Amino acid sequence: MGIDSTNRQYKDALSSLGKGGLNILFPNDFEYYMLSLELVTFDDRTIDYFAFPVMPENITKTEYKRINIKKAQSSTTVINSKAFIPSDIVIKGSFGRQFKTLISPSRFTAIQYSIANGMFKSYQLDPGFVNKVPAQFLPFVKTGYGAVKILQAIIDKSDGIDSQGKSFKLYMYNPTLGENYLVVPSKTPLVLEQNETNNMIWEYTLNLSIVAPLDAFSKEDRTSSTKILGASALQNVVNRFGSNLRRILE
Repeated sequence: MGIDSTNRQYKDALSSLGKGGLNILFPNDFEYYMLSLELVTFDDRTIDYFAFPVMPENITKTEYKRINIKKAQSSTTVINSKAFIPSDIVIKGSFGRQFKTLISPSRFTAIQYSIANGMFKSYQLDPGFVNKVPAQFLPFVKTGYGAVKILQAIIDKSDGIDSQGKSFKLYMYNPTLGENYLVVPSKTPLVLEQNETNNMIWEYTLNLSIVAPLDAFSKEDRTSSTKILGASALQNVVNRFGSNLRRILE
């Protein structure tokens, strides 16, 4: 098959499926520029979902290889591990100042633990805590600062537990690399920085450890879920009109 024929086939597929559809069908051939986090209960009920309204400025994934080298007096033995080796992912960026309309791919099924129910901190999940739900301007329209607070809340609650003492799980969807993971926060999971160089806009550095590929254990078919990519595609569209909303509200 020649280059011209390949280009025509690609353009036809792109026209009918879109970039998200190409990524779903051929995750190892076509990337899709989105990134999202989903906080779920132990039995995979959605607590919070956050599609980055502005793609990060930098994503760094560091992969490791576990090789055990043993040296004897007259020989060297190399032992390779076939088990999944955890890797690190570092994400840096900012969300600007303008309003962003945040899209949810599905109805939350664990609303009692969610941001929509006023749960922004892990200590608020304690059954003995009397929660005072803070007022929210609009639940799915946020400034860049509001987007930072959602990211902060998801990371803070990621080590939470439900009423039965079972741990929450944090999923990351990364079609930019054709991958989806179960992740855990590092020792310094979220660094927030504000400086005059960037007009005092909050910049974030998100540090996570990848402990398993999502398709290796998830009870649900989340890795090729069209609802995730569909929500992200819609997210990209509504971002174009965020400035219009800002002008209306001023």
